[in-house]
Amino acid sequence: MIRGKFIFLIITVVFFVWVGAILGDFVYDDSALIVNNPFIKSPQNLGLLFSKNYISSPVSDFFYQGAYNMGSGESTYRPVATLSYFVNYALFGLKPWGYRLTNVLLHAVNAALVYILLLQLFAWPKFAILAGLLFGVHPSSAEVIACTGFRPNILAMLFSLLTIMLYFKAQDKASVKARYSFLALSLFCFFLAVFSKEIAVFLPLALFTCEYYRKNCNFKKVLSSWKSYLWYLALPLVYLAVYFFLMRPTQNIFDAGGWLRNTVRVADIFGAYLKNMVFPEDLVMIPPMAMLKSYFNITAGAVFLIWSGYVLLRKRKFSPEISFGILWFLIWALPMNNFFNTFRILIANRFLYIPLVGFTAVIAVLLIKFGDKKNILTARLPSLKYILPLASLSYFSIFAFSNSALWKNELLICMSVVEKYPESPTARVDLGETWFKRGNYPEALYEFDIAVSKAQGKLSLFDFVRVYSDAGQIFMARGEYKRAEEKYREAIAVTPNMPYFYVALGSCYAKQGFYDKALKELAAAKNINPLYVPAYLKGGTVYSLMRKYEDARQEFQRALKIDPHSQEAKQDLDNLEEVIQKKK
Repeated sequence: MIRGKFIFLIITVVFFVWVGAILGDFVYDDSALIVNNPFIKSPQNLGLLFSKNYISSPVSDFFYQGAYNMGSGESTYRPVATLSYFVNYALFGLKPWGYRLTNVLLHAVNAALVYILLLQLFAWPKFAILAGLLFGVHPSSAEVIACTGFRPNILAMLFSLLTIMLYFKAQDKASVKARYSFLALSLFCFFLAVFSKEIAVFLPLALFTCEYYRKNCNFKKVLSSWKSYLWYLALPLVYLAVYFFLMRPTQNIFDAGGWLRNTVRVADIFGAYLKNMVFPEDLVMIPPMAMLKSYFNITAGAVFLIWSGYVLLRKRKFSPEISFGILWFLIWALPMNNFFNTFRILIANRFLYIPLVGFTAVIAVLLIKFGDKKNILTARLPSLKYILPLASLSYFSIFAFSNSALWKNELLICMSVVEKYPESPTARVDLGETWFKRGNYPEALYEFDIAVSKAQGKLSLFDFVRVYSDAGQIFMARGEYKRAEEKYREAIAVTPNMPYFYVALGSCYAKQGFYDKALKELAAAKNINPLYVPAYLKGGTVYSLMRKYEDARQEFQRALKIDPHSQEAKQDLDNLEEVIQKKK
């Protein structure tokens, strides 16, 4: 029987553990999704949630094409999460504590729902309460709580759990009308889950698993409701049609690879995840290429996968709570880690959020059974049955506090990543860019130099652009135009087909009054891409400085013809017309 006092207990404990996470800045994706995003700041844009203008162009489009569609800030279709940002902005403006508070409250509700779900499945209150609390206080959730841009994970889990529980309600109702009402509500929550984050397309597997354990591992009883499952199989197909044909993502989410390569990679990742879940100290994202086949992780991950297979095949009825936990973890974790050539992701603890339910369920069972087991230790210390769960909750809570402090701002996170992965060029670039945004130019240049030396000429294109673009802007800001020119020339030598650096070099010449040189570089950018809007905008600015107002007007008009929605082009043209009127 579900007890309100236990729900209150779980929510209160979880809120208290994570209250420190509320006091922090916007971090990582929050910049594009919240801080610098006009999309969520006007109620008039709500209708764009259902238009193609929702999907944002990748940043790389700006460097090559000159048109960067900010849109919602999302490169994949997650309108439910974006709607929550609209609400947050209406309530809190750009005060980060309001967004973080929302995440903490949603996480606390999810912990309570974990308790309810496990109680419905196994009718074991002690286990359900402990698993809900362990999930709620586990430090790996720091990432999704601190960063509003990672909220889709929280929302996908919230609506997934509600989908399963409402389905159970539908199955338990004798009245046909009541059954269909709860089934409709369940499907609506499923709809909200998949449009919060695409990983929810795997919810039918989780639902089938929960029903299997709810009916005492009896396949025949589960299959007796096969007609209801058709709805849950049809909805992902509808979603995928929307996802790939109407709202196609702008990022590459597939990464086909050999089966053997993927198996080794998954074992490596699972080993790293297990280490983070058991020893959750300073949980930060692992930069690309920083994870280079750790043999310890591969071994640990392989042992876990083999043990999981053994339990599921031979021991699932012996300890249904443990086998459920393992199966839940695998259902949500395997697809996200490219074992089936599906979603391509970086290694980050936010991807553990939904699978974490399975891990904490297994830990809860082991703690309770060890404390209840009759042996010499428990005979001499009967209170062990209470000490072990409390010690585990305290252990994870302490690390939750420390990780809340770590995720306070982006600088602390980046410094921690560099400390853990000092050889990673990407980690160095991230830290350098963070210093750059804060105006700490010497520190930024120092990190960029280290990144270039660590990469040994093999910086990724994205990191390369960030290093040379930011370094050039630093030298421009300090009036060191020759050094800025050198940086832009170096970048052009490596990326001769990227118009961005020609425009940057043209800006550098214009700052020094070398207008003819500036126009020559801008012409080179236009030759590479005649539709590169920034080249025309900068050209208009240069002609204005030369007092060739008619040429300037033509440049701005060309920019508007290419991109009629360019606010910058409209503003520049209006300013020019004012100048011309004053001259008359």
